[in-house]
Amino acid sequence: MRLVLWLLLVVGSACPPPNGDPPPKLKPQVSLTVQSASVIGSAINGSVTASGRGLTRVELLGPDQAFILDSRSSANPTTWQIDTQSLKRFYAERGIALTVSLFARVTCLEDARTNLSQWVSVSFFPVASVVSEPRCRSSPIASSPSAASPEPPPTSSGAAAATS
Repeated sequence: MRLVLWLLLVVGSACPPPNGDPPPKLKPQVSLTVQSASVIGSAINGSVTASGRGLTRVELLGPDQAFILDSRSSANPTTWQIDTQSLKRFYAERGIALTVSLFARVTCLEDARTNLSQWVSVSFFPVASVVSEPRCRSSPIASSPSAASPEPPPTSSGAAAATS
C-alpha cells in the first residue's frame, strides 16, 4: 500500500499541473547580410531575413544605435539600401571614409515580438559613380609593332674605314 502511494506521488510530481497558459512564442530569428563588406559607390545594399510570417518592421541601426532606415514589409528577405544622404550625419565625426557597424531590429507587428541581428561591419567610401577600366588580355603597347625589340643601330661607315 505504501509502495502504491509512493509511486502515485512520484508519478504525480513528474508532470506539472496544467495552468492553461500557452508556452511563450519564440522571438523572430534575424539575419543581416550585406552585398559587400567594402563599398566604394553611392549606396550600401543588403537584406534582412527573419523567421516567422506576417508583416514585420525592420529598423537598421548604426553607430551608437543611431537610427538609419525603417521599413515595413511582409517580404522575406527584406532588401534595403542605405544611400550617402542617410549616412551624411556621421561624416563630420567619423570622416568621409566610414567604417560602420550595422544591425537590424525586427518587430513582428502582429504580437510585438522583437529581436536583434548580429552586427555587420561595412567600410564605405561614397562616390557619385564608379568607372572601371576594361580588362584586356594584352596591353596595347605590347601588341603594337613599334613595341617590338629595337634593332641595333647601324654601324657608321667611318668606323669601318678606320679599322681597314
